[in-house]
Amino acid sequence: GGRAPDHGLPGVARQRRGLQERIARLEEVHRRSEQALTRATSLIAEIDGLMRRRFLEQLATLGPTPLNPLTWRAAATEAVGVARRVVEQTSVAMDDAATLRDWLDGMPLTLGLIVCGLGLMFWLLRRLEEVLRARLERGVTRSSRAAYGAIATLVGLALPVTAALLLRLGLGDGTLIGPTGRTLLNYALAGVMVMGTARGLAIAFYAPRDPALRMSSLDDAAAANAARRAQGLGLALLLDLMLVRAGEEVGLSAEALAAFNLLVIALGATC
Repeated sequence: GGRAPDHGLPGVARQRRGLQERIARLEEVHRRSEQALTRATSLIAEIDGLMRRRFLEQLATLGPTPLNPLTWRAAATEAVGVARRVVEQTSVAMDDAATLRDWLDGMPLTLGLIVCGLGLMFWLLRRLEEVLRARLERGVTRSSRAAYGAIATLVGLALPVTAALLLRLGLGDGTLIGPTGRTLLNYALAGVMVMGTARGLAIAFYAPRDPALRMSSLDDAAAANAARRAQGLGLALLLDLMLVRAGEEVGLSAEALAAFNLLVIALGATC
């Protein structure tokens, strides 16, 4: 007699049923995935429409005008209020004997770090500059200009940034100056870094006092003017961080923010 076909065996039948069940489960997962994808696509479309409507509403909403003298009065009043808040929070923190004692105990070390750190940084950068200038005396090349530009940028950036970071380190977690003072300090440190970068790049590229090392093709007067304007842009960014961005964090009104924003934009546009 002939051999029985495989599909008639009990084991093969069980395997077939198992495969059919797995296929059914996978099809169910696929169906649910398609439903979830459809729901997600619908939600994304709704959120996109909502964000677009809100954006259009913001564009169509007339905010406070900084040309109104009352706006500047509000800005000055609120700025004084923020300063008073910092003083009050610092006073409350200093009334806490433990907090004040911890801060005073660490003050000698903090001052030592600041003085030694800045002194070492100043000596090292000046030494690098002297070495580079000695090499430049043997002939100014394109690569030497680039090297001098890098050192000039480093000198302009490293000192203020190092001072800012050491000051922030010395204040520890900022408990002594309170949450408002801590917010203002953090934005001020970021502004110092931006200003230091702008100054370093301006001196490196325009070299207003060193025509032989100048990367640009401007004459002395134009290079000095361009360097001032570049540093003015850095100052505008610093003011934007300290007045507008920090102002938002500490809760200044729309009127005060509009006044400060106009000041920043006017300075940046002028530069």
